[in-house]
Amino acid sequence: MKRLWIAILCLLLAAVLSTGGYFGLQHICLQMEEKADAVIAAAKAEDSENQKNAINAFLSAWKKYDSLLGAFVNHHETDDLDILIRGLSDKASTEDFEGVYEDMCEIHYRFQHLQEAENPNVKNVF
Repeated sequence: MKRLWIAILCLLLAAVLSTGGYFGLQHICLQMEEKADAVIAAAKAEDSENQKNAINAFLSAWKKYDSLLGAFVNHHETDDLDILIRGLSDKASTEDFEGVYEDMCEIHYRFQHLQEAENPNVKNVF
């Protein structure tokens, strides 16, 4: 009987950790999408000061969440994001609004993809 209770508690713990991880990933992706939207809006408006501030906010959020994302998703997903994000500062310093806009749209799309790829549904399980 003791083994049964231990097995049930282990399954319950696994379910709680999985649910917490799922909602943690959703929260991170939504936060990063909001930051990306701010950079996209600044790039569209071609406002260099606002864009610089938005990129700095985005980069600080990325530093905060980068290691957590590595725990939740495959590393190749975060490596691709990291490569795109590294080039943002250079493009912002040269005031390449179109380049920043294109990269941020790609980054925004990748965060949406991370959210959808981790949704528990039949397509993702099989």
